[in-house]
Amino acid sequence: MREWAYGVDVSTRRIAFGAYAEGTDGPLVRAWSVEVPDGLDPPARLAAIRRLVMDVCHDTQPMQRPTLVVVEDANTGPSANKPLLAAVAVVVEGLYSALRCPVMEMPIGTWKRRSLGRGNAKKPEVWSHAVSLGANPQNQDEADAVCVAQAAHSLLEASCAWAVGHRPAPAE
Repeated sequence: MREWAYGVDVSTRRIAFGAYAEGTDGPLVRAWSVEVPDGLDPPARLAAIRRLVMDVCHDTQPMQRPTLVVVEDANTGPSANKPLLAAVAVVVEGLYSALRCPVMEMPIGTWKRRSLGRGNAKKPEVWSHAVSLGANPQNQDEADAVCVAQAAHSLLEASCAWAVGHRPAPAE
């Protein structure tokens, strides 16, 4: 069975999703996004974000259910965007509740290094890489999400390689 990894890029305006799996002829990639409604007070906005995430997960094809989901980590430093932090938290909770698979956050520099080979890759490089994987992103957030999904998939590959290398020796 094919293992899918999802990447998610959250902003206060949109939630972008990327899906990545290895196929026999190269990567299988999807990108899509949903818009967050404007003009809502903060609690209503968070409730709308959760509904959007639940709807996306409900619409996921069973054969494309992820083994792992990685959400781009929000900036938690002194200049942290509190509405974004809250949105990321709601997205992480909604994904876990709906998909019942591991959901983790990953800093921007880490997913860029795992996907593009450099943690300081610029937006045009991310876009080009997503397209080279076979994605057709409609916006930068979708391009980011595809690359986050590829980074997530690299964690699956690493964990499988580790498990194979650490199997107990056969009994004699």
